[in-house]
Amino acid sequence: MTTRKEIVPRGAVFLAIAFFFAAHSTAAQNTDARTEHSPPGEATGIQDTPPDASSEVGQWIHQLDDDQFDVREEATENLIGAGTSAVDPTATAAIEGSLEVTERAVRVLKALSLSTDVESSAAARAALTKLALSKNPAAARRARWAIRVHQRRLIAELERLGARLVFDENGMVTFVQMSGPNITDATLSRLNEFPDIRGLSLNRTKVTDAGLAGFQGLSKLETFAVIFTPITDKSVEYLKTVENASRLFLCGTKITTEGAQRLKDAMVAAKRDTNVDYRRGGLLGISGDPQAQICIAVNVLDNSAAAKAGIRPGDVILTCDGKKVGPFKSLTKLLAKKSPGDKVRLTIPRGEQTLGKEVILGSWQAD
Repeated sequence: MTTRKEIVPRGAVFLAIAFFFAAHSTAAQNTDARTEHSPPGEATGIQDTPPDASSEVGQWIHQLDDDQFDVREEATENLIGAGTSAVDPTATAAIEGSLEVTERAVRVLKALSLSTDVESSAAARAALTKLALSKNPAAARRARWAIRVHQRRLIAELERLGARLVFDENGMVTFVQMSGPNITDATLSRLNEFPDIRGLSLNRTKVTDAGLAGFQGLSKLETFAVIFTPITDKSVEYLKTVENASRLFLCGTKITTEGAQRLKDAMVAAKRDTNVDYRRGGLLGISGDPQAQICIAVNVLDNSAAAKAGIRPGDVILTCDGKKVGPFKSLTKLLAKKSPGDKVRLTIPRGEQTLGKEVILGSWQAD
């Protein structure tokens, strides 16, 4: 068994914002709620220019709040029929309008997201995702409900590619672990449709700097692990935007030691309490006691580099490549600079002897 400090945690519990989904009320039931307005000027990322009332789309949006039910229904259908041109003004109306307008605007976007027209469908899905992140609770709640239809399809697709997903009590995806060469930049971009992701692990994927740049949920992650995935120092700029993460685990990537240091410095400068755990990917294969003042091999992983070198549970490691080893954490720090295949020399007292062990490090694994 490897130490907790040498593996990516499995089954970790990731805190997610709890969202309560209100059932869709009928249009008639919403008639008396049409006076409830959202705060003006909210920054949502959605085009906030009011629709031109002289245009057909603008007139239809205005009619979503009409006193006559039939007029509201006809305006709703007209907006659905308008396709892509209706997406941005409808999304703006969902934020700025009454509760009745919000209800109908989200209904329009949901219908367009299911359209066979690729452009309309993509634009509507993007608008719903932005609404789901809105500070307007009525719009955000309804948008999340609408995008769950797409999420169910996408979840099945991701699981076929080998992804593992964790859900909260409301069925929203909060953690995704993606492994293997089938995971590409295009796969990562699909996660933009999950606005509630708080944890992400990329293990031995083909995701690049460009893919990381296109992932919109980066800033909201609370934990992020990138393992033997070919991102470089170019990704440091994107990783700086991770504002809420308690830990960034970078293992076996193409990020240099200098790049990792720039990332650590940026986190300190921004006064973020983020642990940037940077490792080259070499693995000894022991676990230790983090409370002990000396480095004791509590367990030795079967078939690991340590096992092959004859290291046993209970062995105390005194030095690594001539450098004194104190608590287990100090050995972890020394090994973080080593890559798979690197050799290290350890000194271990056993009985009346002090043994010298040359170890060829293995490769970091993550389940």
